[in-house]
Amino acid sequence: MGKGILLLTILWMWGLFFAPHPVVAETPSRDTVFTDRGVPQTDGTRINPYRFAVFSGVTIGLSAYGIDQFQEIWGHSTGKFHFKEHDWNGDNLAQSDEVSHLVLGYKATQLGINFARWTGMSEGLSRAIGAGISAFYMTLVEYPIDAYNPCQGLGISDLVFDYAGVGFGLLRDRYSFLRPYDMKIELKDVRKVPKKFFSQSNLEYDYYIYWLTYSPYFGDVPLNLGIGYSTDHSDWRNVKRELWLGVGTSVTDIGYLFGTRWGQRLDMWGLLEFSLRVQVLR
Repeated sequence: MGKGILLLTILWMWGLFFAPHPVVAETPSRDTVFTDRGVPQTDGTRINPYRFAVFSGVTIGLSAYGIDQFQEIWGHSTGKFHFKEHDWNGDNLAQSDEVSHLVLGYKATQLGINFARWTGMSEGLSRAIGAGISAFYMTLVEYPIDAYNPCQGLGISDLVFDYAGVGFGLLRDRYSFLRPYDMKIELKDVRKVPKKFFSQSNLEYDYYIYWLTYSPYFGDVPLNLGIGYSTDHSDWRNVKRELWLGVGTSVTDIGYLFGTRWGQRLDMWGLLEFSLRVQVLR
């Protein structure tokens, strides 16, 4: 963790040092046109170089740290190329791994788009950059990292769910009718917190519930309806699928209580769901 933070700090300072002096003001003029997401509409020529330096440093730093953590947890790429055996059912995870890839691909895309937009990039360029970075690094995890890992292998189903998450993030940002829909995660039991964000064992996959939520009064009432999926490895030989229904909220939903602008700014940070839930399948 310390190495990751140090690397991130060095890259950030490097970007600030070498960035050219900004040529545009921080505050928009009275003639600035805002998008329906409450951010300045730009043609891509008003990129703030300081913000772009931060964007570049953070992107490179977090990517390097993430790749380092992937290999530390699941092993290094020291073998020959191979596909993951029994990709869909052979890992005894009952597709919780694939669902985690879906959510991670979506949130990485959402974060990348909004972060790129923050620098002053145009709407189209922000979406292209955010989705491109997410797709690139999600692919990198599978090939070459997992593909040459003797304990893993290239997972086709993982890639499919990765790209589905990227696609949903792109479409949700582009089309306003999709914005009441979201994907989030929740800790099943707050007393059981994994040592790291990424699950390191089959048992740690059980700690999370993956939610697809819908906010019927999006932007007005900070509540959503959700259907959740999780697994149970209490009997390690027979993993059980769990299905949940719930009513919950998130940082995004709460942010809208303080105005549309705050809700939109906090949208990309609404990863965690807090719910009242009932289990309907086990």
